[in-house]
Amino acid sequence: MARVLIIGAGGVGQVVTHKCAQVPGVSRELDFPQGIGRHKIYLMYHEELESLLKHFPEIRRARFWMSFSDSYLKHLEVLQNVGMTRIDPVMYEGREVIPLKFLRPPT
Repeated sequence: MARVLIIGAGGVGQVVTHKCAQVPGVSRELDFPQGIGRHKIYLMYHEELESLLKHFPEIRRARFWMSFSDSYLKHLEVLQNVGMTRIDPVMYEGREVIPLKFLRPPT
């Protein structure tokens, strides 16, 4: 029987946001325990997977799944439809701008 390690984390980085926008169809429904209920989860890349596999070589396969609210996904869909989730430069008023960086300025 396979063992599963579930790690909870907060926050959504720009890479996660971009990957969710890129591959919205890689998802499934999951029944979470202890009254949390059924939620749709999305398979995506996350840099923490690289660290886990590096420091725990006995792990044969690791995946990162994340759940988002319907409201968040609708906002992300609108941003994607207008091109704001792009990570490649575009010209805006004579200047090169990366739309996703424009939405999330450096901290």
